[in-house]
Amino acid sequence: MDQLRRFVELDAKGILEKMRLCLIKKLLPDLEDRRKYHEEFVSSSSFHGVHNIVHTKSKARRALWLLIVTGCLAIVIWQICSRFIYYFSWPTTTTLVVQYVENVKFPAVTFCNLNRNYESRVKGSEEKDKFTDEPTLGYTDAGITFVIHSPHELPRFDGLGLLTPVGMHAQVAIRQLKSIIQEYPWGECKPDIKLQYHKIYSTNGCLLECKARYIQDWCGCLPFILPGKAEIPVFSKLRQRVNHKLKGNGTECDLLKFYKCVYPAVYDIEIKGLCTVGTHNSTCPAPCEETDYPTTVTYSNFGGENAIKYFSTKLKKSPEYIRQNLVRIEIKYHDLSYKITQQQKALTISELLVFQFRQGLRLVKYLTKCRPCSKRP
Repeated sequence: MDQLRRFVELDAKGILEKMRLCLIKKLLPDLEDRRKYHEEFVSSSSFHGVHNIVHTKSKARRALWLLIVTGCLAIVIWQICSRFIYYFSWPTTTTLVVQYVENVKFPAVTFCNLNRNYESRVKGSEEKDKFTDEPTLGYTDAGITFVIHSPHELPRFDGLGLLTPVGMHAQVAIRQLKSIIQEYPWGECKPDIKLQYHKIYSTNGCLLECKARYIQDWCGCLPFILPGKAEIPVFSKLRQRVNHKLKGNGTECDLLKFYKCVYPAVYDIEIKGLCTVGTHNSTCPAPCEETDYPTTVTYSNFGGENAIKYFSTKLKKSPEYIRQNLVRIEIKYHDLSYKITQQQKALTISELLVFQFRQGLRLVKYLTKCRPCSKRP
């Protein structure tokens, strides 16, 4: 029985092999038929470069046509590769648009008195509200510093404030500049980043929250100038203005912890680069949209003798007090317009594909039009 079964299996395999060979012979033409088919295809094709290479009897003309076709193909391949390389370098262009309008929304302006504290608050009984400039402690300035910023962002006084000394009249002309940055890899912004204590993302807000997290972990408290969840003492009104969501289970750093923990922690953050800015892979990348207010400031002395007498009488203060304590600041738009600086993709994927398609058509069109160039001898 086993021999009979083996014989049947071998016989079936032989029959299948014969059927396969028979089908191959019927489906595949012989070499001569295939050669004739290829010649007919080349003769009827409008791609005359290949047509002339096959049918031209002159070796020199055939070599010339072969060189032309090969050169065209090489140029097209080179252009296609160069465009792909250019596309994956993520190029961008920057456009500047000036938009004139009838109304421009006025920015937020935050003022800060350079006076460190009023003596009347310290001594209580004596009313002395003059500036407490103390050269021995490094407090030599008297006046007002202010920052013009977006209403959705916190003011930054660390080197970005404008200073107006006492007895001066400052005229400030501002412009509105909007910047739009592409997301990575074309630009450096990341649109999916959200901040916990700021409605709109900004680099400064991100840095403040980053530092607050590290200081909270290291010191177990938060300075009043940083956003976060901490108990708010009665005297710490600034924290309430900075953020309305700060109540929680934490504590606010006292003066002792400021010197023993907060200052060393801030120094450690700067040295180790724990809170970085700028690039897409940093802690705080550039915002995708940002509004700045470039300013131009001019100064003059605050009023003449008549103005000094007028304010002296109205405020019931001496002329010397007016000169040493009053500041006049005027802020207005330079004109009713705003500028938009927008970073755009220099080459999109659709433009890339259209370019490659056009290059292929140009090659076919060129080689098709060259038919009269090849006359058979």
